[in-house]
Amino acid sequence: MRVFVVLDVNGAIVKTYVPEFILGTEHFDYPFKEPADYYTQFEGKTSETFDPNSALLQGGATFSGEVMKRALIDSFSVFETITKGGNN
Repeated sequence: MRVFVVLDVNGAIVKTYVPEFILGTEHFDYPFKEPADYYTQFEGKTSETFDPNSALLQGGATFSGEVMKRALIDSFSVFETITKGGNN
């Protein structure tokens, strides 16, 4: 599963996108009805404001929720490494 994350110069999420994203609204009662609504919940989040235990992040699908959570955590980590001049 590929996850694309775009951060701005301050490390805030501008956009997230998962090409293989499937929102099974016919089987689950999600608080969002379109994939764009799912992505919107992450916009503006930074490493300080992102809650990896958010119920909305899980969205009822453990595998995809875990993948998204890991991708966002990794994105923030890479941003911090780059802005501090590291090369990890």
